[in-house]
Amino acid sequence: MKIAADVDISKLSKKMQGYVGADIEGVCREAAMIALREDIDAKEVKIEHFQKALDVVKASVDKEVEEMYQNLETYFSSARAKQIKDEKESYFG
Repeated sequence: MKIAADVDISKLSKKMQGYVGADIEGVCREAAMIALREDIDAKEVKIEHFQKALDVVKASVDKEVEEMYQNLETYFSSARAKQIKDEKESYFG
């Protein structure tokens, strides 16, 4: 099924903050199902279908989880930087 001309992918993606790949797939599938429920012969998915799908399919990653991942990234990147600094070159001959 095609995406209608009224769908602006850039604008749509901005509404999907916190959505992971599986969530996005779910939104697309739900939008297509909504289009088919309206018209079994539908050939395209319109922005209104995506908007309705976003009401049904929620993001998996909320602000709390996002902050946790950012903290982990900071911790491990600084730990690795310290490890590199502390490592001494070794020569094998």
